[in-house]
Amino acid sequence: MTTIAVAVVKGVLTIASDSRGSNGSEVCSVPKLHRLPGGRVVGFCGDIGRAWRAFKWIRDGQEGKPPILKEVGMLIVSPDGTIECAEERWTPFPVTAPVAIGSGGKAAMVAMNLGKTPTEAVVEASKVDGYTFGPVVTMTVTATPKKP
Repeated sequence: MTTIAVAVVKGVLTIASDSRGSNGSEVCSVPKLHRLPGGRVVGFCGDIGRAWRAFKWIRDGQEGKPPILKEVGMLIVSPDGTIECAEERWTPFPVTAPVAIGSGGKAAMVAMNLGKTPTEAVVEASKVDGYTFGPVVTMTVTATPKKP
């Protein structure tokens, strides 16, 4: 799995992830955060192949049948402040920050509840979760003004 964490840092939605991936017995570095059209950012954990198909489906306009998210978790952070979580049966549901998913998600939540940023929380999770490793990648989502 991995760790994806989201929280508001100094008024800005921030999302962070580790960068460890595996394909069977091989370990590699994998980008898990991706910026989408319109300023959204998606972070995924779990089965890399399925997660990548889901990311491409979102990026390409969500046309056709949604991908199966078996063993995949995703957080989608939008400029309007919305955070959605999708797992297993592709039914995104709203969540609030702070939120973390993946094998290190509980450790990251504890860290954020103790005042750590998402970046720091992923580092803390990597100390206790064997599937969270590698450089931590962080992105921010800039809020768009609400229309009157």
